[in-house]
Amino acid sequence: MKIMSFLVRVVVTLIVISPAVYWSWDAVSTTTADD
Repeated sequence: MKIMSFLVRVVVTLIVISPAVYWSWDAVSTTTADD
């Protein structure tokens, strides 16, 4: 069952990181557009 705990860890990591990545990408896109 190690693969299951690994998958759970990956999913949780993605859920935690996704908003941060989306926010930074949004900020970068806005900065580039303004420039």
